[in-house]
Amino acid sequence: MQTAIEHHQAGRRATAEAMYRQILSQEPTNAAALHLLGILAHQDGHPDEAIRLINEAIAISPDRAAYHSG
Repeated sequence: MQTAIEHHQAGRRATAEAMYRQILSQEPTNAAALHLLGILAHQDGHPDEAIRLINEAIAISPDRAAYHSG
């Protein structure tokens, strides 16, 4: 996960996306990966996908304040 975040922060969004999706293929309820994939979708101009992914993260971890803020 940390490597995916590092790619995301460095602007290597395609690599980060692939890594987030790989994590989710093994752990479909990984709220952090869902949230960060949602952030990435927003950054790439896909608001509907971003909302869906972030809402999934919130459903899994509703107490995580960061998932509720923009």
